[in-house]
Amino acid sequence: MSTQCFEIPNKVPLTPKKDRIVLENEKNISCFSLEAIFEEYKLLKMKILIFLTCTVFCQTIIGQSFKFGFEDVYDLKDIGFKFEEDVPNWHTTASDQMIEVWMNKPNLTQASEGECFVELNASENAALFIDVDVKDFDKLRLSFDHRARLFGGEDIMEVFVGDPSAILESIGLYTSDNFQWYTFEEEVSILPNQTMMRIRFEAISTVSGDPTVGNFLDNIQITRLENDFSTNEIASSFNVYPNPVVDFLTVDISDEKQKYRIQIQNEEGKIVLNKSISDRAEIHVEPFPSGVYSVTLLNAKGKAVETTSFFRI
Repeated sequence: MSTQCFEIPNKVPLTPKKDRIVLENEKNISCFSLEAIFEEYKLLKMKILIFLTCTVFCQTIIGQSFKFGFEDVYDLKDIGFKFEEDVPNWHTTASDQMIEVWMNKPNLTQASEGECFVELNASENAALFIDVDVKDFDKLRLSFDHRARLFGGEDIMEVFVGDPSAILESIGLYTSDNFQWYTFEEEVSILPNQTMMRIRFEAISTVSGDPTVGNFLDNIQITRLENDFSTNEIASSFNVYPNPVVDFLTVDISDEKQKYRIQIQNEEGKIVLNKSISDRAEIHVEPFPSGVYSVTLLNAKGKAVETTSFFRI
């Protein structure tokens, strides 16, 4: 086998001893087989690949933020209406499918980040929404920037979240004036087996009195938060009986130290009951139409702990 000789300071070993032959120690010259050097190169390359893979994977799983802005609107040349299909990731409930997109212009409101932002309503009172993949998420942080369009008052919008197939739940009203952009943050829990999260922004009121003139929105970010498996947040036992049930359903939690909330949804995903509970509660379900209902147990932080179901006869 052919060999090559290299002058290596301080006799740094690059390969196992069986592959290294020291010819002249006094001259600090070592000879290596090309095969040994190639094996060392492959080993180093593998270590780098493993490190990079682990780093990217960990960042993707926990703590990575996903931005849903308006910088990639197709063929945007000026402020105006764009079809929903030209605004990546975003949808509107407007009948004409128009989204009003603004861009930085002299003497006009500037984007909170980048060059573009939107006004909640274009030609009619509607809503903007995005659907986010939350498979295997435990909870997420939602942040967004809001600003009034005109001076002299405040614009108000409401934000709803939930499974796209169910009725969305309001997480709050957000009020801003025109003096600056205001950043809002909310933590949102993900229900067990939920794979998609819809986030919907709706105009409630504007300075102008016209719902289509006001409520700027920009810099929407979603961050996956670390799972919290603290035993203090998990009920030691969660029982629902009798099942099937006719009139009164008993919900039993053998954990008197924690405060919980139960949420009952019908087959359409509509929430029919929200109730605080400490250890046991009797729910009058006789007014409920016959069918299958899901019962979700949420802890004091609003995190879904467990879900079960029952049949109302």
